[in-house]
Amino acid sequence: MFHKNIVLEYVYKNLDKIDILPYHLYGFDCSLNQIEKIENLPNDLKIFICRENNIQKIEHLPEKLIEFDCCDNQIPKIDNLPHNLEIFLCSDNLISKIENLPHSLQILDCYGNNIYKLENLPYSIQKCNCYNNKITKIENLPNNMTKLNCYRNYITKLENIPKKLKKLSCGYNLFTKIENIPCNLLTLDCNYIRITKIENLPNHLQICHLEHHNIKFKQKISKYKCITLKQIVANLIIDKINEHDLYEKSF
Repeated sequence: MFHKNIVLEYVYKNLDKIDILPYHLYGFDCSLNQIEKIENLPNDLKIFICRENNIQKIEHLPEKLIEFDCCDNQIPKIDNLPHNLEIFLCSDNLISKIENLPHSLQILDCYGNNIYKLENLPYSIQKCNCYNNKITKIENLPNNMTKLNCYRNYITKLENIPKKLKKLSCGYNLFTKIENIPCNLLTLDCNYIRITKIENLPNHLQICHLEHHNIKFKQKISKYKCITLKQIVANLIIDKINEHDLYEKSF
């Protein structure tokens, strides 16, 4: 990722603060230290990685920053992000609410937090990984989103799925049905949820994981590359098709 300009790595150096850095630095990685405060970053910095430190507040970030990775810290709130940020990775923190995201953001990784609601994300976001949170409701997702992973939450209803979505992972949740599946969806992973019926699967769907369900299908699914069945085989309403046939399509 750091293939251009000047890049500096101070990983696992037992640092407790960030010293003065070169002015024209392009990327800086200070992961696996004991840093508590973000400071002394050069104005032209484009990529900043500070995973696994003791940081509690997002502050003093350069305005030209396009990628920020602060995973595995103690941050409770998203604030003060640069307006040009495109990639924001904040997984495994103490965040309870997603807010104040810049309109330039394209990729958001916020899994492993305490987030209870996902709403009003910037229109620019294309990929969102928000699994392993406490989310009960997802709404107003950007139409341009192509990938959504909301695995292991407490979502009771899944609706208004973005039309351009190509990959959806929504297993281990509480909803009982999936409606309005986007026609361009390529991968659907909904293992271990309580749905009993799936209709109108898209024609372009290639991979479908549906373990531990009692699902009834209203269409043939033999064209999909892979589908995990196990406990649902006896309930498939499909003529002359079995588990071996389904897996055979993958090769």
